[in-house]
Amino acid sequence: MGEFTFKDKHGDYHLSYSDRVVTAKLNGALGSILTRNFCRDMRILINHFNLPAWGYFGDLSHSEAETPQAQKMMIELHGHMMNRGCVVDAYVVNNPLALHQVNSSRRAAGITTDLSKQIFQDKASAIEFIHDTLNTLTNSTI
Repeated sequence: MGEFTFKDKHGDYHLSYSDRVVTAKLNGALGSILTRNFCRDMRILINHFNLPAWGYFGDLSHSEAETPQAQKMMIELHGHMMNRGCVVDAYVVNNPLALHQVNSSRRAAGITTDLSKQIFQDKASAIEFIHDTLNTLTNSTI
C-alpha cells in the first residue's frame, strides 16, 4: 500500500509514503487521464493511514502544465489532503507555468501559506523543511 505508479503517453507519476511524508514525482504533461489516476491513488494512499499531521512533497522538476480539467481535479485533491491531515507541503518546480498552476490550485483550495517559502532546489531540502515543520507542530501541541 506504500507506492503507486502510472504512465500514459504524455507523462507519468510515482507516489510513495515514508516517515509522515507523501512524495509525488510527476513527469511530463498532466492531462485528465493521468491526473484522474493520480488523484485516485493519492486518495487511496492518504486514506490508508490515519495520521493527525503529515506532509506532502511534490517533485515537479520534469513536469509541464496541467490542462484546465486536470487543474480542477488538483484543486479538489488539495482540499481533500488538508481534510485528511496534510499540514505542510513543499515542492521542487522548474517550470514557471507549473509553479503558477500549483500556486493557483493551493489558493483555490484555501491554502494561504506563502508558496515561495516552500519551493526548493532539491528534494533533501524540501523534505527537511517538511520534517522541521511537522516536528515544530508536534512539539507545540504537547
